[in-house]
Amino acid sequence: MRSEISSRIVHQADRKERKLVKEMQESSIRSMCVVACARYPGCVDWAGKARKPDSEKGKGAEGEKLLRERRIMTFSGLIRWGGGALVLAGVSFITRSLLPADSRVGLTLHFVAIALLAVGMVGLHALQKDHYGRIGLVIGLAGVSIAVIAALASVVARIVILVSGSDALLPIVDLAGPGVMLGLLLCGVATLLAQVLPLWAGVGIIVALPLRFALFVIEPWGLTLFGLWWVVLGYVLWSRSETAAEQPSRVS
Repeated sequence: MRSEISSRIVHQADRKERKLVKEMQESSIRSMCVVACARYPGCVDWAGKARKPDSEKGKGAEGEKLLRERRIMTFSGLIRWGGGALVLAGVSFITRSLLPADSRVGLTLHFVAIALLAVGMVGLHALQKDHYGRIGLVIGLAGVSIAVIAALASVVARIVILVSGSDALLPIVDLAGPGVMLGLLLCGVATLLAQVLPLWAGVGIIVALPLRFALFVIEPWGLTLFGLWWVVLGYVLWSRSETAAEQPSRVS
């Protein structure tokens, strides 16, 4: 009986000793792995899981920050170019109004102004795209797409007609005017929904081209006022280029 109790005690002590040795071994291995992971990035820790070194975590955060800064710079540049394009478009329209109707320089300026107007609409969309909301985004994309396509189609068709002397592309020119008007109408509505620019900016985009056609009776002042409007809007757009990309977006 005594020998049996003694053997149990010895057996339990032996188990405890083996358990203690095992824990010490695991602790030693864990310590070695921690040291190794600190020295050698990308190693596998004692539990078999890959461990990312602190330097990689820092690089990830720096990478995200760099991407965000690049995004801000890209959109700021696009908005700035759009604002500058609208200003130049306005100046071109004003200069065109001061030249004779049959002036080749005036016609060239008119083509340039329409093309710059298309570039300006892209910059306007870049300013507001994160603030439209879901419905406004659809309207804004449709508006800028229609305005740009119609404006560029008008320019190309007018140049071909001027160079070739043929009126075959005249229907494109006739359709481009209403197309640009529709695009500007949608862009104006999207501007009102985005609420980034003042209220008068959205209203002005909507009524600018209809007023231009209505003021044909007082030419060349109608074209002059039309150009002046785009100069003002272009300056407002350009002045927003520095802070626009850093503004929080709106989702609705």
